[in-house]
Amino acid sequence: MIDTPSAVREEFINPNTGEVEARITPILSGVDKILAEQRAHILTIEEIEQADDILEASVFVPEWGGSVRVRQFSKDTEFKLRKAAMIGGEIDRERLEMLVLIHGMIEPAATEEHIGMLQAKGQKAIDTVLAKITSLNAITQEEADKAMAQFLEGR
Repeated sequence: MIDTPSAVREEFINPNTGEVEARITPILSGVDKILAEQRAHILTIEEIEQADDILEASVFVPEWGGSVRVRQFSKDTEFKLRKAAMIGGEIDRERLEMLVLIHGMIEPAATEEHIGMLQAKGQKAIDTVLAKITSLNAITQEEADKAMAQFLEGR
């Protein structure tokens, strides 16, 4: 086995102080170099606009015997859903949950006309779909729980 260095030490004289200083530069693998370059790249507005950053996924619902496709929300959709769920100055949690479901489930496409039918379906099946929609909008289950709580609170 060949032991390769993980960093290069370079000594130089600091022109401001005249003292000898050292700079340690990690030696990166090909993948690490690509990741470092990506992290260093400052995006343009056009690149942000063109980024395909709304995730989609299939979720198997055993109680229904098949899968549905769900997706993340844009920030705009999140604001609109929260506003649409407001009744008397407060968020109606039941309405918000159904709005999240019908706007997060993209195949088959559901509309507000389907809310009554979906409310009559089994809680476990609906919660399976809602959990996937919520998880697409958060990284961990703890963050998903926190995001849903904040979403429900209107923050």
